[in-house]
Amino acid sequence: RNPSLGKNGNSKMKAGWEFDPSDFWIEEFGRVMEKPDFPVSPGRYMVTGGRKVTTLLTVDPPDGRGRQAWRLEEGTLYDVTHLPCRSARYFPKPGQEGKRSPADSNWNDFPV
Repeated sequence: RNPSLGKNGNSKMKAGWEFDPSDFWIEEFGRVMEKPDFPVSPGRYMVTGGRKVTTLLTVDPPDGRGRQAWRLEEGTLYDVTHLPCRSARYFPKPGQEGKRSPADSNWNDFPV
């Protein structure tokens, strides 16, 4: 789900999602990716890192301060993380709104 930018520089991706130049994500190979949904909806999710452990992740509803507790039925975060994957969120510094672009990335940093 990390297609290239739409034709003619528009913000509509081939997969149907909108690119937001004021808040975007780049994955470990330097490709723009769809923003993840935050916060994660409360519930139970089957998770795995593709190695030995597949388990249930329980995400609680946000508390009074908006924080969400979570817990794994078994294993550790290491066990359920796809280790090579890394991503970063890009957004402008205060006072520089709208001035970020994937082209601002240092392409020598990829792959991560």
